[in-house]
Amino acid sequence: MTINQQSPKDKRSTRERSERLNQRAKRETQPAKSEGQALNQRAQRTTQPTNEVSYLTIKVRMTSVSTRERSERLNQQQNQKKKVRKTMTSYLEKHRFTGPIFNLPDFTPAIIICLPALNEPRLLATIQSLAQAKRQYADNVLVMVLFNHSEDAREEIKGANQEAFSKFAEAVDKYQASGFRIMSSLMELPKKHAGVGLARKILMDEGVRIFALSGKEEGILAAMDGD
Repeated sequence: MTINQQSPKDKRSTRERSERLNQRAKRETQPAKSEGQALNQRAQRTTQPTNEVSYLTIKVRMTSVSTRERSERLNQQQNQKKKVRKTMTSYLEKHRFTGPIFNLPDFTPAIIICLPALNEPRLLATIQSLAQAKRQYADNVLVMVLFNHSEDAREEIKGANQEAFSKFAEAVDKYQASGFRIMSSLMELPKKHAGVGLARKILMDEGVRIFALSGKEEGILAAMDGD
């Protein structure tokens, strides 16, 4: 009886072929899910640049829209200011009682306070209170004071008003400060319309004029008594 024996080399070759066959069989028998996952990964890698481009495109479009909206809002605000300024100018041309009274202040006022004055012994105390209140706020304040009397007033009234005006102009210098100005004037009013109502209107019309020239259409115009 003849016995065939394999050499070590032949045994190794047989074992290697067997291992390769086993590996091939494993690959062929892997679930289809693995193939699906591989396809999804390849698809994600393929579409990622497209998604990035789409995101950048959307971002550019949103930025463009935002810039255009800001520009439109700015134009609307400017047009509204022009319309208000035109209305203010038209009002002054039709209804103003006098011409300009004061020069423009050295700042753009946010608040203009109108104070008609005739026999006001506590007027300086009022100015002091306004100056103290101004220190608590950042807005620029202009105070306009109009000493007034009727053209047919008695001479002692006219003289007293003139004296009060002169003393006031000297006394308020110490209250003048950055962003806080006090302006005063003396005016004789026609007897038919003389009174606090006309004096107040003259001051408020002057406030409208200053706001219009200063480009402060949304400024605050206030009136109060001297005491």
